[in-house]
Amino acid sequence: LHPRVRRQRQMCIRDRLLLQPDHKITDIARRLGYTDNHYFSKAFKNYYHISPTQYRSSHVKTPS
Repeated sequence: LHPRVRRQRQMCIRDRLLLQPDHKITDIARRLGYTDNHYFSKAFKNYYHISPTQYRSSHVKTPS
């Protein structure tokens, strides 16, 4: 696959996993092939301009 297509697919997977609050961000990073959680967070922030934690808190609805 072209690197750009692969990256877009990874971003879609990240989105879906981050929207499931039972998945730890560290586990999501490992599942996507990142050995360093901090590098995953940096790459995510570079793409979305917010951290994975901020993304999750702004997109996941908490039960009332």
